[in-house]
Amino acid sequence: YYVVLTFDDGIKEYSLYASSILYKKDILATLFLITSLQKHPYLDKQLVDKHDIIKIHDMGHEIASHSATHRDLTILGSNDLLYELKNSKDFLEEIIKDEVKGFAYPYGKYTNRVISYVKKFYKYARTIHLRSIKTCDINDPFNNRYKLCGISPKLFLYILLRDWTINVNKNHIYIIVFHEEVKLLNLLLNLLGTFSVRFLQLKDLVKYIDHKDL
Repeated sequence: YYVVLTFDDGIKEYSLYASSILYKKDILATLFLITSLQKHPYLDKQLVDKHDIIKIHDMGHEIASHSATHRDLTILGSNDLLYELKNSKDFLEEIIKDEVKGFAYPYGKYTNRVISYVKKFYKYARTIHLRSIKTCDINDPFNNRYKLCGISPKLFLYILLRDWTINVNKNHIYIIVFHEEVKLLNLLLNLLGTFSVRFLQLKDLVKYIDHKDL
C-alpha cells in the first residue's frame, strides 16, 4: 500500500494532535489549512495560528491551502475566487518561507472554471469522494492532478479490512482525508502496521504519478 494522510481545515486541537503523533512515528502528512478565520466556519473549534503552522511545518509536514474562508468556490465571482486562492497561498508562504503547492477544494466542490483558477497558483488539487455530488472517481483517483481523489478514514478502513480478508494484491494507492475523525488515526495506524505500507506526502505522490514509477 501507498498511503497519503491528509488533514483538512486546520482545527487546532486535531492538527497539533495528529501532526505530533505522526512526527513521533516518523510519518509525514499533508495539512490543508483555512487561513483567514480564527474559528472553523461551522464548528465551534479554534483554527491553527501562525505559531502552530510554523511548528507543524518544522516537523516536516506539508502545509497546503484549503482556501482563505472555506466558501463554496463554485458560486464565487472572479474577485472572491482569486481572494480565496491567492490570499491563502500568500499567507502560508509568508509564514513557512516555502512554496505551497497543494490545494483542497472546500466541500470537495469544483467546476472547470474553478480548476482554471486553481491552476494559476497551485501544482495540484485534492477533492474527496462524495457520492452525492460525484466529485471524483474512486476507481480512477489519479486521472487528473487537479481532481486527486481522497476518501474518508471510515471508507478506507472498510477497504483495508476487506482487502485483508480476501488477500488481494497490495499495490494500491490511497489518499485519506481526515476532518474530525482524528480519533480514528491510531486505530488506522495500528491496522496499517500489519501491511507493507509506504507513507507519502501528497506533493511527493504527485511526483510519482507524473513519472509513473510507483
